[in-house]
Amino acid sequence: MDAKSVRSTERLTRSLLSVVGSPFEPQRDMRIDEDLSSLYRYAINNRMALLTLDALNKRGINVFRDDYEKLGNNYLQAMDLMVRVSDLLEEAGIDFVFFKSLRPYREATVDIDVLVFGSSYRDVLKAVGEAGYFLLERGPLSATFRDPVSKLGIDIHEEIAVSHLIYLDKEKLDKQVVRREVPGGGIVRTLSPAADLLAIICHSVLKEQMYVLSEYYSTLFYLYANKDGAVLRSLASLAEECNLDFVIETHLGMTASLHKEFHGFIPNCIQQTYGRQDGSWEFSRVSRLGLGFPAKYHPLTVVKALSSLLKERKGKRGIAVQTSKMLDPRFCLRLSTHLIQHMMRQAY
Repeated sequence: MDAKSVRSTERLTRSLLSVVGSPFEPQRDMRIDEDLSSLYRYAINNRMALLTLDALNKRGINVFRDDYEKLGNNYLQAMDLMVRVSDLLEEAGIDFVFFKSLRPYREATVDIDVLVFGSSYRDVLKAVGEAGYFLLERGPLSATFRDPVSKLGIDIHEEIAVSHLIYLDKEKLDKQVVRREVPGGGIVRTLSPAADLLAIICHSVLKEQMYVLSEYYSTLFYLYANKDGAVLRSLASLAEECNLDFVIETHLGMTASLHKEFHGFIPNCIQQTYGRQDGSWEFSRVSRLGLGFPAKYHPLTVVKALSSLLKERKGKRGIAVQTSKMLDPRFCLRLSTHLIQHMMRQAY
């Protein structure tokens, strides 16, 4: 990336974070150094289009009105879909929870995620299919359906995994289920704020292997809603139980450093619980490259993060299964193609 591109990328990041701001510094003035079309495309790449348009609208800037209306409707459709799927699974006696689907701010999505606990996974897929949702794809430990009404996806997870690699043990989350009211009406089962944030961070670091600004804001908004530090203490406890300390420290290091860069301070709850995270090697590396997001984690960071799976019973079993599957040429070819695409992509 040349010097001009680096400066442009940094201006986009600064402008976007200026527009949305920080819940820990709500009165900061807005400064936009790039045109709004470029800024909006940047927000889309960082999976925070509706959050950005909401922020602009609150500041009296009413742009991209058609998109704003469409994204708002998409958000309400996703909430309605959660309620309909919840009612279906509740009536079928399924033990389940939504995760990564009900963020602490409005954001449009293309799918919702359901994790199955003690119930028969096969029975769950049968119930969803018989209810009129179309099966699009089935992987080793998850399946994707499409809702014929909203056209949104429904990802049903037997485990939280990528391929056969289970990176977050659901058995350690079954006591973290709470009930929340969703916008538009209805109450659904979802993970507690700490457990949901853990799932979001693990998905970012271990599966997608990149830091996206939507995850920055998910972290800030979850922590701000519990400024006494309860969520972060619970997150730290869960991470330790799941042997995911390095994963959490990596993400919080990026988050703390990014907040300090643009707001001049680290939120107290992060400082008190992760005081050593006043800087981040990953942030320094991304900063040298122009503070462009989504930002891919360094391969060494990913390898160290994935090594945490070796400390978990399900993680070790998943690695063994994945290794054995590699002996199948067809599976190996599909996986290799996916890995190449995974490495080449700039966003997800």
